[in-house]
Amino acid sequence: MMNYIEVESHEALLKEIKENKVLLNRAFQNLDFSIITAYCDEIIFEKCLFLGCNLPESINSKTKDCLIFPSIDVPYNTFINCLYTKEMLYNNYEIGKPETYENTLDRIVYNHYITTGKEAQNIKETLARRLHDHSVTDALYDFLANYNEKKIVAIMGGHNLARNEQSYFEIAKISK
Repeated sequence: MMNYIEVESHEALLKEIKENKVLLNRAFQNLDFSIITAYCDEIIFEKCLFLGCNLPESINSKTKDCLIFPSIDVPYNTFINCLYTKEMLYNNYEIGKPETYENTLDRIVYNHYITTGKEAQNIKETLARRLHDHSVTDALYDFLANYNEKKIVAIMGGHNLARNEQSYFEIAKISK
């Protein structure tokens, strides 16, 4: 079984490129390679995974036995490489203007979920959801690696709660 070295930030990507001429068994997640093309003249990518990365042709042509998973056109990032923050989820919300919640990522994704259904019938949607869940799980494990596992508490909620239900508010309050 092949173990991959995960590269999830532009800083880590640049470090890898500066230290290696051949990048073997790397998993690149949600990175824009167009901003580092000047550093890639001598680089070869072998048996790598590119998950939702922007790959210019100059780099795409240097991939050998690699798997390239393009971004999927859904309102959420299928290959997110970090846990969501409140700033990401409530990006367009303005305090004191409740109507601005409609323009947040949280609301847009929730509306998409309601529209496509809990058990989506579209294979592209179900694939995007599984890839997204995998990416979030990977980011969660990266985050939890910084803590003693005996001091971690998890609170699970469900997609079946509307954002304006009292139960949703109580779960959010307990989590905080």
